Amino acid sequence: MIHDAHGFRNIDEINYGPEIPEEPNMNAKKFYELLQDAEIELYPGCQKVSKLAFIVRLLHLKYLNLWMLC
Repeated sequence: MIHDAHGFRNIDEINYGPEIPEEPNMNAKKFYELLQDAEIELYPGCQKVSKLAFIVRLLHLKYLNLWMLC
């Protein structure tokens, strides 16, 4: 009632029109690539470590040991 008197509308009642499918932006594309890397084997037959897990471990070692040249 109060909302009707003051012109407030429920967010669920607002019609934004039809959704137009669009391509993900560059950041979203990079994120999706990382998600795919989480499923890729590091090398054929390696099921314990994914490509993404290896990169994360390598970067962690780089940080812990203060490697600057890599």
